[in-house]
Amino acid sequence: MRKLVFKTEKGIYSKFSEYAFNAKLALLDGKGQYLHIYELFNCFPLNVTPSSLDYGADSIGSITITLRYLDVKESISPNYQPDPIPKPKR
Repeated sequence: MRKLVFKTEKGIYSKFSEYAFNAKLALLDGKGQYLHIYELFNCFPLNVTPSSLDYGADSIGSITITLRYLDVKESISPNYQPDPIPKPKR
């Protein structure tokens, strides 16, 4: 099965492998320690939504990127210790 991607700027089809990439995402705790690591294989951006660039505002800007991927591997850090669930008060 051949996977093709439409290149809008040139109006032609191209191989999926020219655009696919591997990525690694890490979830950190407040101390900068790794909690979870996600390795995404053969990623492809489906949508990119930037925030408005209002340089006069003091708020933090954000960019939303939606990725499609063919495979994922999740690793949990050996240092990860979830907070204990508190016992109900009686």
